[in-house]
Amino acid sequence: MISKKEGIILSILSIIGIISFFYDEFILLFVNSFKNNVLDIILGLFTSINTISIILILLVIVLFLYRKDTRKWFPALVYTVLGSSAVSFLLKGFIQRSRPFGMDKMFFGLLPDYSFPSGHAMVIFSMLPILDREYPKLKIIWLILAILIAFSRIYFNIHYLSDVLFGMVLGYIIGLIFVKLKENKKI
Repeated sequence: MISKKEGIILSILSIIGIISFFYDEFILLFVNSFKNNVLDIILGLFTSINTISIILILLVIVLFLYRKDTRKWFPALVYTVLGSSAVSFLLKGFIQRSRPFGMDKMFFGLLPDYSFPSGHAMVIFSMLPILDREYPKLKIIWLILAILIAFSRIYFNIHYLSDVLFGMVLGYIIGLIFVKLKENKKI
Protein backbone atom coordinates (compact mmCIF):
# COMPACT_ATOMS: atom_id res chain seq x y z
CA MET A 1 0.00 0.00 0.00
CA ILE A 2 2.68 2.52 1.01
CA SER A 3 5.81 2.49 -1.12
CA LYS A 4 9.19 2.39 0.57
CA LYS A 5 9.85 6.00 -0.47
CA GLU A 6 6.46 7.17 0.87
CA GLY A 7 7.05 5.26 4.11
CA ILE A 8 10.41 6.93 4.64
CA ILE A 9 9.01 10.39 3.93
CA LEU A 10 6.00 9.85 6.23
CA SER A 11 8.29 8.50 8.97
CA ILE A 12 10.63 11.49 8.71
CA LEU A 13 7.71 13.94 8.81
CA SER A 14 6.30 12.14 11.86
CA ILE A 15 9.63 12.28 13.69
CA ILE A 16 10.03 15.97 12.85
CA GLY A 17 6.42 16.49 13.99
CA ILE A 18 7.13 14.87 17.37
CA ILE A 19 10.31 16.92 17.83
CA SER A 20 8.52 20.10 16.77
CA PHE A 21 6.07 19.77 19.68
CA PHE A 22 8.92 21.01 21.86
CA TYR A 23 9.83 23.91 19.57
CA ASP A 24 6.44 24.95 18.15
CA GLU A 25 6.35 28.42 19.67
CA PHE A 26 9.98 29.14 18.74
CA ILE A 27 9.25 28.04 15.16
CA LEU A 28 6.22 30.34 15.00
CA LEU A 29 8.31 33.27 16.18
CA PHE A 30 10.99 32.40 13.62
CA VAL A 31 8.43 32.23 10.79
CA ASN A 32 6.93 35.52 11.98
CA SER A 33 10.32 37.18 11.55
CA PHE A 34 9.84 36.75 7.77
CA LYS A 35 6.42 38.40 7.67
CA ASN A 36 5.98 41.10 5.04
CA ASN A 37 3.22 42.56 2.89
CA VAL A 38 4.10 40.55 -0.21
CA LEU A 39 4.06 37.20 1.60
CA ASP A 40 0.87 38.25 3.41
CA ILE A 41 -0.88 38.68 0.06
CA ILE A 42 0.56 35.58 -1.62
CA LEU A 43 0.08 33.20 1.31
CA GLY A 44 -3.28 34.78 2.07
CA LEU A 45 -4.51 33.29 -1.19
CA PHE A 46 -3.53 29.83 0.01
CA THR A 47 -4.97 29.95 3.52
CA SER A 48 -8.46 31.25 2.85
CA ILE A 49 -11.03 28.46 2.89
CA ASN A 50 -12.90 30.30 0.14
CA THR A 51 -9.84 30.38 -2.12
CA ILE A 52 -9.06 26.73 -1.41
CA SER A 53 -12.67 25.75 -2.12
CA ILE A 54 -12.61 27.61 -5.44
CA ILE A 55 -9.30 25.96 -6.36
CA LEU A 56 -10.65 22.50 -5.47
CA ILE A 57 -13.91 23.02 -7.37
CA LEU A 58 -12.08 24.24 -10.46
CA LEU A 59 -9.60 21.40 -10.15
CA VAL A 60 -12.37 18.83 -10.02
CA ILE A 61 -14.26 20.36 -12.92
CA VAL A 62 -11.25 20.78 -15.16
CA LEU A 63 -9.41 17.57 -14.40
CA PHE A 64 -11.96 14.98 -13.41
CA LEU A 65 -15.04 15.90 -15.36
CA TYR A 66 -13.28 17.04 -18.52
CA ARG A 67 -11.60 13.69 -19.17
CA LYS A 68 -13.96 10.74 -19.17
CA ASP A 69 -11.25 8.25 -18.22
CA THR A 70 -10.59 10.02 -14.90
CA ARG A 71 -14.22 10.17 -13.81
CA LYS A 72 -13.77 6.80 -12.14
CA TRP A 73 -11.57 8.50 -9.52
CA PHE A 74 -14.03 11.28 -8.77
CA PRO A 75 -15.94 9.38 -6.02
CA ALA A 76 -12.66 8.39 -4.35
CA LEU A 77 -11.55 12.03 -4.36
CA VAL A 78 -14.83 13.16 -2.80
CA TYR A 79 -14.68 10.41 -0.14
CA THR A 80 -11.06 11.31 0.59
CA VAL A 81 -11.88 14.98 1.16
CA LEU A 82 -14.91 14.15 3.30
CA GLY A 83 -13.05 11.43 5.22
CA SER A 84 -10.01 13.57 5.99
CA SER A 85 -12.27 16.45 7.05
CA ALA A 86 -14.19 14.17 9.41
CA VAL A 87 -11.03 12.66 10.92
CA SER A 88 -9.57 16.13 11.44
CA PHE A 89 -12.75 17.36 13.12
CA LEU A 90 -12.91 14.32 15.42
CA LEU A 91 -9.23 14.51 16.38
CA LYS A 92 -9.50 18.23 17.11
CA GLY A 93 -12.42 17.61 19.44
CA PHE A 94 -10.65 14.73 21.16
CA ILE A 95 -7.22 16.39 21.56
CA GLN A 96 -8.44 19.98 22.09
CA ARG A 97 -5.10 21.71 21.56
CA SER A 98 -5.45 25.48 21.66
CA ARG A 99 -4.38 27.47 18.65
CA PRO A 100 -1.17 29.53 18.76
CA PHE A 101 -1.18 32.69 20.83
CA GLY A 102 -4.76 32.06 22.01
CA MET A 103 -6.18 32.61 18.53
CA ASP A 104 -8.99 30.13 19.15
CA LYS A 105 -11.82 30.14 16.65
CA MET A 106 -15.32 28.78 16.57
CA PHE A 107 -16.48 26.13 14.08
CA PHE A 108 -19.51 27.69 12.36
CA GLY A 109 -19.88 29.87 15.45
CA LEU A 110 -21.07 26.89 17.49
CA LEU A 111 -18.20 24.66 18.58
CA PRO A 112 -14.60 25.48 19.48
CA ASP A 113 -12.23 24.87 16.57
CA TYR A 114 -8.97 23.54 17.92
CA SER A 115 -5.51 23.44 16.41
CA PHE A 116 -4.37 19.80 16.19
CA PRO A 117 -4.23 18.53 13.48
CA SER A 118 -4.44 21.08 10.68
CA GLY A 119 -7.58 20.35 8.70
CA HIS A 120 -6.31 22.29 5.70
CA ALA A 121 -3.12 20.20 5.61
CA MET A 122 -5.06 16.97 6.07
CA VAL A 123 -7.50 17.66 3.26
CA ILE A 124 -5.01 18.89 0.68
CA PHE A 125 -2.49 16.12 1.43
CA SER A 126 -5.23 13.47 1.36
CA MET A 127 -5.85 14.43 -2.26
CA LEU A 128 -2.23 13.95 -3.35
CA PRO A 129 -2.26 10.13 -3.78
CA ILE A 130 -5.32 10.27 -6.04
CA LEU A 131 -4.10 13.24 -8.05
CA ASP A 132 -0.70 11.61 -8.38
CA ARG A 133 -2.25 8.39 -9.73
CA GLU A 134 -4.20 10.22 -12.41
CA TYR A 135 -1.83 13.08 -13.21
CA PRO A 136 1.72 11.99 -12.32
CA LYS A 137 3.29 14.61 -14.61
CA LEU A 138 1.69 17.33 -12.45
CA LYS A 139 2.98 15.86 -9.16
CA ILE A 140 5.30 18.79 -8.42
CA ILE A 141 2.43 21.27 -8.93
CA TRP A 142 0.17 19.35 -6.51
CA LEU A 143 2.98 19.17 -3.98
CA ILE A 144 3.85 22.88 -4.22
CA LEU A 145 0.18 23.83 -3.86
CA ALA A 146 -0.19 21.52 -0.84
CA ILE A 147 2.98 22.85 0.82
CA LEU A 148 1.93 26.48 0.26
CA ILE A 149 -1.45 25.79 1.85
CA ALA A 150 0.15 23.97 4.79
CA PHE A 151 2.85 26.61 5.33
CA SER A 152 0.31 29.44 5.18
CA ARG A 153 -1.35 27.99 8.29
CA ILE A 154 1.90 28.44 10.23
CA TYR A 155 2.69 31.80 8.64
CA PHE A 156 -0.61 33.28 9.82
CA ASN A 157 -0.28 31.80 13.35
CA ILE A 158 -3.31 29.56 12.88
CA HIS A 159 -1.39 26.33 13.49
CA TYR A 160 1.84 25.10 14.98
CA LEU A 161 4.35 23.23 12.81
CA SER A 162 3.42 19.96 14.55
CA ASP A 163 -0.28 20.51 13.71
CA VAL A 164 0.60 20.91 10.05
CA LEU A 165 3.09 18.03 9.87
CA PHE A 166 0.71 15.55 11.48
CA GLY A 167 -2.11 16.86 9.27
CA MET A 168 0.09 16.20 6.24
CA VAL A 169 0.99 12.67 7.35
CA LEU A 170 -2.52 11.67 8.40
CA GLY A 171 -4.05 13.22 5.29
CA TYR A 172 -1.66 11.41 2.98
CA ILE A 173 -2.35 8.09 4.71
CA ILE A 174 -6.11 8.67 4.38
CA GLY A 175 -5.59 9.38 0.69
CA LEU A 176 -3.63 6.15 0.30
CA ILE A 177 -6.42 4.22 2.04
CA PHE A 178 -9.00 5.55 -0.42
CA VAL A 179 -6.70 4.78 -3.37
CA LYS A 180 -6.42 1.21 -2.12
CA LEU A 181 -10.20 0.99 -1.65
CA LYS A 182 -10.72 2.26 -5.20
CA GLU A 183 -8.15 -0.13 -6.66
CA ASN A 184 -9.85 -3.02 -4.83
CA LYS A 185 -13.23 -1.84 -6.20
CA LYS A 186 -14.61 -1.14 -2.69
CA ILE A 187 -15.77 2.33 -3.76
